Amino acid sequence: MASHTARNLEALNINPPPLDSEPSRTASNSSIQDLNESDAETSTLLTEEPGSRYYLPYVAVKAAVDQKGLDIKAVDVSRITNIADVFVIISGTSERHVESLSDKIRTALGNHGESVSGSVGYESSSWVILDYGNLVVHIFYEPTRQHYNFDDLWKKGKVLLPTPALDREMRMLRTGMFR
Repeated sequence: MASHTARNLEALNINPPPLDSEPSRTASNSSIQDLNESDAETSTLLTEEPGSRYYLPYVAVKAAVDQKGLDIKAVDVSRITNIADVFVIISGTSERHVESLSDKIRTALGNHGESVSGSVGYESSSWVILDYGNLVVHIFYEPTRQHYNFDDLWKKGKVLLPTPALDREMRMLRTGMFR
């Protein structure tokens, strides 16, 4: 049975591009650390506190970091859509990496009692969507993320900042520098 999010995306006729298609030239390469001042004023911190509103997105982001996901963003979209409250958006370096990110996040959220209510795209692995109701995780092969310019679609959402420890881990992945 298709999930709520999958049905909405199908209604919008969003399908992954062919592998040989040209990515969008206007795609955003920003990360959580590269916020402008107006974003920082409306941002909230993810939390490690079980039961809090932003705990499950924290778990998903932490799992993605542990699996070396790139350009990870958590965005509260509750004020601009009824699809979900929070999107976690992640890039992988290959289709296999997208699959492993998906598996790691499913396991991590499963360990916290969450089961995916729907998923789409695992077979092609260029864009995997994991629907947990109020949390939807989008895992992209980077050229697909650029092609759809996905970050710009949800730029009016509130960026959720990682905890300081998680931010350090994310920075190390992005820069390759370990301090």
